[in-house]
Amino acid sequence: MRTVRSGREVFDDESLWSVLGVELTFLRDVDLVLVFDDVDRIIDEYVFVALKVDYMDKKSGFDGKLSSALKSFEQLVKLYELGFDAVVLWHYFDWEVKDDVVRSFCSKVGEAVEKLPLPVIYFATKALDSRVFKMFKPFEVESRSDVASIAQWMSNIVRDYGRNPLIAAGGDVVQHRLQLREALGLA
Repeated sequence: MRTVRSGREVFDDESLWSVLGVELTFLRDVDLVLVFDDVDRIIDEYVFVALKVDYMDKKSGFDGKLSSALKSFEQLVKLYELGFDAVVLWHYFDWEVKDDVVRSFCSKVGEAVEKLPLPVIYFATKALDSRVFKMFKPFEVESRSDVASIAQWMSNIVRDYGRNPLIAAGGDVVQHRLQLREALGLA
């Protein structure tokens, strides 16, 4: 991974968010912007990933959280117009949430993600302790994963399955990507 930046920091530049026609408050809710080296140089030397993280504990109203997640997809997909290679929604469940509740919630969100016009990559994990997670989405895995492993997994999935198809078409999205690179200090 080349760098990690706060979404609030990156989207503080009006020239980036104004082109999308969405509220600045939404864009500032993008928690992290991950930048990976693109060894294949499909577009340029970088892979840009917008990461939205939602924490879920046992007190969460899961019906309300599900509704909120589904409503945010339209906004998340708009991030592709900025030139991101991928958008990742990561639901991070507290260790006290039962596995069957996590599976049920993830199944519903996963079904909605598959219907989107552009690829939103969905990750769901459950904390086992402060540094170790159990993966539920995109695949349920019994082995434990740390944050570095999850980030590498995200990078691999983006490279293999989730690249932004709008970039290859050219147009405004290419200009927006150049602005994004500049905002990230990579121009």
